[in-house]
Amino acid sequence: MKKEVSKMEKVLLILAAMLMVLSLSMAGYASDQGTVGTMGTGHQARMERLAACGPGEMYTGDVVWTDPDIQRIMVNGRDGSKIFDVSGAVMKGEPEAQQLVVVKYTVTNGERIASSVNAVPQRLAALYVGLY
Repeated sequence: MKKEVSKMEKVLLILAAMLMVLSLSMAGYASDQGTVGTMGTGHQARMERLAACGPGEMYTGDVVWTDPDIQRIMVNGRDGSKIFDVSGAVMKGEPEAQQLVVVKYTVTNGERIASSVNAVPQRLAALYVGLY
């Protein structure tokens, strides 16, 4: 015998399936989030790795000052203020004071030589708060 499924049962089945998919996706999303008001722990760990400084790495922070005459820039980040030689760095315009930047650099003879200085757009700057 063939059982006939009513339209109402089909609608309920579709709604149940949609609810199940939504609940599973929200459970996955919630497991990647921290407590209310903080970023997810996975994202925070990734940002901390990016914010770490050292030879041949990156440094994130606010521009304290720039001096185009001597081609230097001071950035205040998690490990304090650091001065970078930007004479050979790739930059899109001159960074301004209080602007969040990411500096890629290497240490040569005790001097930090920047290879690039990238300004972080204001809408993304909130992701870096507390990480530098």
